[in-house]
Amino acid sequence: MPNLAVRPARPADLATVVAITNHYIRSSLCIMKEREETVEERQDWLRRHGDRYPLLVAERDGEVVGWGSLTPHSDRTAYRYTVHDAVYVREDLRGQGIGDAILGTLVDRAKELGNHSVIAVIGSEQSASLALHRKHGFKDVGYLEQVGYKFGQWVDVVELQRLL
Repeated sequence: MPNLAVRPARPADLATVVAITNHYIRSSLCIMKEREETVEERQDWLRRHGDRYPLLVAERDGEVVGWGSLTPHSDRTAYRYTVHDAVYVREDLRGQGIGDAILGTLVDRAKELGNHSVIAVIGSEQSASLALHRKHGFKDVGYLEQVGYKFGQWVDVVELQRLL
């Protein structure tokens, strides 16, 4: 995508990251959070990420249009080579290759950092996110019924994994 760059997030990006995230918290089953976040909470989150667990933003023409991250799968040391990914794109810009660029960069970074496995946990009705992950070589490895409850309904999730 022309004029699109994926780069490490900076503190100045957090207001936009929070706005993108809060949109999905308010309106979607793609994120199983029910309370909106604040920039202050995300400042601590950014500090915790560091080099081992990248937090990236997609920027187009100087504007942050999406974000993605790798986080530890578990705090148990035997899981240290497995990470989870998250990818969110500004609602009005979905379907333009932004999520594709973010996820591709996250997978590359996961490899560079010596990880062995990336896991995604995605709502079963999130067809675009499922397709994006499958495009990047993720395989379905699990299906959990009714593990989330949001907006008065039960949500199933699909677990996907990419071995690096």
